[in-house]
Amino acid sequence: MRYLLPLLLLILTACGSSGRTAGGPYSFAVPDDVKVEVNKARAFYSFTWGEKPNEVLLVFYPHPWRLSQRSMKPMAEVMTIELEEDVKRRPGVRIVSQSQRDIEAGPFSGPELRFQLLNVDGRQALQYVLLLWDGHVVWNGHMTCPTEDDMARAHEILQTAALREEKPDGE
Repeated sequence: MRYLLPLLLLILTACGSSGRTAGGPYSFAVPDDVKVEVNKARAFYSFTWGEKPNEVLLVFYPHPWRLSQRSMKPMAEVMTIELEEDVKRRPGVRIVSQSQRDIEAGPFSGPELRFQLLNVDGRQALQYVLLLWDGHVVWNGHMTCPTEDDMARAHEILQTAALREEKPDGE
C-alpha cells in the first residue's frame, strides 16, 4: 500500500497531460481519387484508394490510451514483436523485410514501422504501423498497400492536416 501513491504518480507522469483528451479534429486535403471516411465522435479517419476497391487502406486515430511522446519508441518495439508473433501464427505468410524510421508529416512526427509480407502464392504486400505525436496526443496509423509510392502518398495526405474548429451544436 505504501507504494501505491508513487506508482500512481509514475503512471500519470508516463501517460502525460496535454490538456486535451483527444487529438484533432483534423481536416485533410486529399486527391480526388482518395475516399475519406471520418467518424467525428471517435476522431477516426479512413483513407482508401487504388485500382481495386480498398487496394490501399490507411486508418488513423488517436491512441486509445493517453500516451506521452516519450512512450512511442517503446510502444513501437512492442508493436513490432506483436506483429512478428502474429505473422508466425498465420500459415503461408512470412515477413521478408522490416525497418523502422522516424518521420515528420505536417503536425505529426514519430516512428514508422514497415513490414514487407509475402504469402504462399507469391503476392507481396507492405504493412505499415505509425505512432505519431501531434503535440498533444499519440496517433495510431495502420496502412496496407502494394507499393512504396502509396506510403509516400499517405505522407503527403498527413502533411496537409489542419486543425478543424468544431462549432457548438446549433451554430
